[in-house]
Amino acid sequence: MFKAEVFSVLIASPSNLVLERDAVQRAIDEWNSLRGDDVLRVFVPLRWEYGDYTGFHNDGAQGIINDELASRSDLVIAMLWQNLGSPTKEYASGTLEEIDRAAVRGIPVHILFKTADIPVNTDPDVLRAVQQFQKELRKRALYGEFSTVLELERKVSWILERDSKQNLAAIGQSATNTATIVDPAGTKNDKFLEISWRKSKTNLGTLSIANVSSTNIEGLRVVAKSIGHGAAPNLTEDRRSVVLAPTEKWRVLCLVPENMSPDFEICIHAVVGNEERSEVQVISTR
Repeated sequence: MFKAEVFSVLIASPSNLVLERDAVQRAIDEWNSLRGDDVLRVFVPLRWEYGDYTGFHNDGAQGIINDELASRSDLVIAMLWQNLGSPTKEYASGTLEEIDRAAVRGIPVHILFKTADIPVNTDPDVLRAVQQFQKELRKRALYGEFSTVLELERKVSWILERDSKQNLAAIGQSATNTATIVDPAGTKNDKFLEISWRKSKTNLGTLSIANVSSTNIEGLRVVAKSIGHGAAPNLTEDRRSVVLAPTEKWRVLCLVPENMSPDFEICIHAVVGNEERSEVQVISTR
């Protein structure tokens, strides 16, 4: 059990993206499981389908969603595909209203467009409305795209890590693969860093770098390189600007590609005391 800050994530989309809404929730649950106790933050998904949000409102059903969910969200993950959704009193759809209200409040808004083939029976006028919104959005925002549920989960994981990164805590966790880095010149026998790798059941992994020396370590830079066939893990961050104190750990969330190599190199560059050190360590997941 641990105490953590709780942040609400509004999952916004038209009703035709049920599988994608479920995928976003899975990604949030996975991130909480893997990272919540490290950063002392957890994200709670907000969905209108869950909870007792019945009643009357002057602005209709969307008014209830605005009051009960949108107004208390800390960030929004919105998805669109072949249509914008059902219109509200003031907006072309409830999803667009939720996006705009969040933008006005100044909270993070992440918009993702599904790029899979559009059903042949889609109304051309409805599709043009989506395309027009996408065109207008380019003028004032950046948005992402996804073609599969798996790709969506990966992007949501990246979003959550980025939004929480500024307050990441360096808290250690056990791992299955451990490697020790020693002085490459052989002038010291004491180890100064310990690396561990842990992969979750889905598409996330964690690289843990612990300072096991008696002095501060600065200027940490990390590079992951594949060995042989396959790709290396994708690091969500590759350098640490703040000092890594003795016994402290720096944990880097990684996105695991489908074709990840079973063996990869972790290249570390750091300043230990006043001395620059570099080392290459092989991690095996076999």
